[in-house]
Amino acid sequence: PKKAKNWIPDDATTNCITCKKPFTLTRRKHHCRACGRVFCHECSSKKVELPHMGLKGEQRVCDYCHPIEEKRFYWLNTAVPMLQSGSVLVVYGRFTSDSRMVKLSDNQQTMELLDVNNRKLKDSFSLKSMDTIVAGKTTSNLAKAKDIAPEHCFAIVGSKTYEFSAEDKSTQRQWVKALEAVLFVNKQIDPNDIAKEAKDEYEAAQYDKAKLKQFEKNQEKRDEIRKKYKIDK
Repeated sequence: PKKAKNWIPDDATTNCITCKKPFTLTRRKHHCRACGRVFCHECSSKKVELPHMGLKGEQRVCDYCHPIEEKRFYWLNTAVPMLQSGSVLVVYGRFTSDSRMVKLSDNQQTMELLDVNNRKLKDSFSLKSMDTIVAGKTTSNLAKAKDIAPEHCFAIVGSKTYEFSAEDKSTQRQWVKALEAVLFVNKQIDPNDIAKEAKDEYEAAQYDKAKLKQFEKNQEKRDEIRKKYKIDK
């Protein structure tokens, strides 16, 4: 199978990273295809598709990576195309409400609020600035809006709060599900970062072992010279 970018060698551990149980002839080692770390079967039995890593079909992943990669797969394959097509949403402020074409930017990092008629950019915010997504008329400006149903409303709360209503509850659910997916992924420690740290620790340990082995080898040579020439230590 193809390897994760930071694939940890089999000899890096004698115990499962998650449950800490030792590997045996019956409890075999398995690699998570997302982070590349080593687990037992019970702690890496789930599968998910990882096309962003160039892997085809469902791949074995650990319990930590599974929900992240499941949400990431939904985001990249379902949510991104939908959000980049955009939807006309009503944006609510303290005193005004305006219809805007709201869409995901081409680089998938920013939400853009465009004029419905001429498509000029009116506002934007980074996906990483989001703290939470709330459905319904849960914010002050949405609560004051009398002409919309709660199931059409949602708000993005972060460095700035954006309050929206969609034309129907289906569109609202699609937006909430999409934004919750990327929010979840962005809040987790990325599997690749975890794997890189684990690989760096492994390589550092291997380097220390090599240094110790060389030191012991040099020490043996020095002892032989002292013995040969009767040199006191």
